[in-house]
Amino acid sequence: MTKEQLEEYKSKKAEIQELQYKLDHLGEGDSMIGNSVINDYRTGHPRPQSVVGVD
Repeated sequence: MTKEQLEEYKSKKAEIQELQYKLDHLGEGDSMIGNSVINDYRTGHPRPQSVVGVD
Protein backbone atom coordinates (compact mmCIF):
# COMPACT_ATOMS: atom_id res chain seq x y z
CA MET A 1 0.00 0.00 0.00
CA THR A 2 1.42 3.36 -1.01
CA LYS A 3 1.40 6.52 1.08
CA GLU A 4 -1.18 8.10 -1.28
CA GLN A 5 -3.52 5.12 -0.93
CA LEU A 6 -3.20 5.27 2.85
CA GLU A 7 -4.01 9.00 2.93
CA GLU A 8 -6.99 8.43 0.63
CA TYR A 9 -8.20 5.63 2.91
CA LYS A 10 -7.98 7.86 5.99
CA SER A 11 -9.89 10.62 4.19
CA LYS A 12 -12.66 8.25 3.11
CA LYS A 13 -12.89 6.78 6.60
CA ALA A 14 -13.37 10.27 8.08
CA GLU A 15 -15.99 11.09 5.45
CA ILE A 16 -17.89 7.88 6.24
CA GLN A 17 -17.93 8.78 9.94
CA GLU A 18 -19.21 12.28 9.15
CA LEU A 19 -21.97 10.97 6.90
CA GLN A 20 -22.96 8.35 9.48
CA TYR A 21 -23.26 11.10 12.11
CA LYS A 22 -25.49 13.14 9.79
CA LEU A 23 -27.69 10.11 9.09
CA ASP A 24 -27.97 9.28 12.78
CA HIS A 25 -29.09 12.83 13.61
CA LEU A 26 -31.22 13.45 10.52
CA GLY A 27 -34.57 13.54 12.35
CA GLU A 28 -33.45 15.95 15.06
CA GLY A 29 -34.80 19.41 14.38
CA ASP A 30 -35.90 20.91 11.10
CA SER A 31 -32.68 22.73 10.30
CA MET A 32 -31.72 20.29 7.53
CA ILE A 33 -35.11 20.34 5.81
CA GLY A 34 -35.51 22.98 3.14
CA ASN A 35 -38.21 23.96 0.71
CA SER A 36 -38.20 25.80 -2.59
CA VAL A 37 -40.78 26.94 -5.11
CA ILE A 38 -40.34 26.17 -8.80
CA ASN A 39 -42.47 27.00 -11.82
CA ASP A 40 -44.02 23.97 -13.53
CA TYR A 41 -44.48 24.56 -17.28
CA ARG A 42 -45.95 21.15 -18.20
CA THR A 43 -49.32 22.72 -19.02
CA GLY A 44 -47.72 25.53 -21.02
CA HIS A 45 -48.28 28.12 -18.30
CA PRO A 46 -46.20 28.59 -15.14
CA ARG A 47 -47.72 27.03 -12.03
CA PRO A 48 -45.86 27.31 -8.71
CA GLN A 49 -44.93 23.93 -7.22
CA SER A 50 -43.37 23.39 -3.79
CA VAL A 51 -40.29 21.15 -3.55
CA VAL A 52 -39.22 19.88 -0.12
CA GLY A 53 -35.90 18.16 0.49
CA VAL A 54 -32.98 17.57 2.81
CA ASP A 55 -30.06 19.98 2.59
